[in-house]
Amino acid sequence: MELKVLFITYYWPPAGGVSVQRILHFVKNLSELGVNCHVIHPTNASYYQIDESLLEEVQENIYLHPVPIKDLTSLIKKLPGQAKEGNIKSGNTSFFSKVLKKIRANYFIPDPKINWVKPVIAKAHKLIEEKNFDLVFTNGTPHSVHLAGLGIKQNSSIPWIADFRDPWTRMDNFAHLPLSSSALKKHQTLEHKVIQNADLTLTVSPSWAEDFLKLGAKNSTHITNGFDDIITPKISKDFIVSHVGSIHADRDLNGFIEAFANAASLVKNNDKQWKLALVGNVDSQTIEFAKSKLNNQQLELPGVVNHATAKDWIASSSALLLPINSSEANKGRIPAKLFEYLSSGTPIILLGNENGDAAKIVNDCKAGKSFNNNEPKAIEEYLISISEGMHQYNANDPSIEQYSRKNTAIQLLSLFEQLQSFK
Repeated sequence: MELKVLFITYYWPPAGGVSVQRILHFVKNLSELGVNCHVIHPTNASYYQIDESLLEEVQENIYLHPVPIKDLTSLIKKLPGQAKEGNIKSGNTSFFSKVLKKIRANYFIPDPKINWVKPVIAKAHKLIEEKNFDLVFTNGTPHSVHLAGLGIKQNSSIPWIADFRDPWTRMDNFAHLPLSSSALKKHQTLEHKVIQNADLTLTVSPSWAEDFLKLGAKNSTHITNGFDDIITPKISKDFIVSHVGSIHADRDLNGFIEAFANAASLVKNNDKQWKLALVGNVDSQTIEFAKSKLNNQQLELPGVVNHATAKDWIASSSALLLPINSSEANKGRIPAKLFEYLSSGTPIILLGNENGDAAKIVNDCKAGKSFNNNEPKAIEEYLISISEGMHQYNANDPSIEQYSRKNTAIQLLSLFEQLQSFK
């Protein structure tokens, strides 16, 4: 029997960046597996990153149902200093930024997309009457998308999966929001309603799945993010260490940058230039520190690039940097970029939580090494050993192939079938 699934997501092409990748490739690969996929997504959305090339990934057999949104992000981006770093993780400490964060935290709960919920519920009920869906799947963040799922569930017996790319109240930066006690209680109440009513709470790591069970989810599991295809390495005359993606103020790269500078000074090879490439939005303080330690030839700052160009940077790199906040709350953080890193066969340098889920994947795949931020000498030695041609691995190994997006879609289809069997 062909499954018919209604997906609801705020992020959808031409949205760029990491936020759109999971839902886009779930839908794409499930449609190739024979699932009848319908997607509710916004029109007039104001995304912080646009990647028109991702529109080519949306196949003709995927049915799209746009619902207009009055996106407050467009207003946020017009405020001073918010165009690039207008998200919650921004290190911007200006008066406008502080006021903005306070308003967002206390008056737009759970987030500024809350005004999209009612129109989505209305659209979904109309589609449910017409299409007779087998499942509803909501993808967040923003968490307001899950409130649309909750509204649908309250008036429908269709199984509902709430997919969390990030936690809600247990997110690492949540404790730093300028929340009033009443706002905090409302966040907690809404979170409990969602995870207690969803037939399945899905997330991206085993630790976060356990956290949702502790918070009261009746059923919680994880499917990691993944990669599309094996990335074929490109030979470069330089020794390039790259980080591909955003670097916010909560990521401390200072120790690594010093280790990189020291290692570069120790290697006597005039034919090979050492370069550190920070590809994407980078916190201004990180840029200032890097410029103080590295010369113009050593530091590359390409800015925001599309997905294809990001993969080119990965392919051209000699090593790949993966910084993770070392707080206990981030034990379950597995950056989506890890999986494209894995698909390249290029050594990974993980900074941060050595006992976290991401470190376990790196270690199990023998794909690199994990370090605490206070191990500059060990990082120096590892960088030098990579520059000498050590630590390459086979990206076609089964331990890595399990993370292909085709395989993660197969895992999701299995969950769909399990939920159907309990109807």
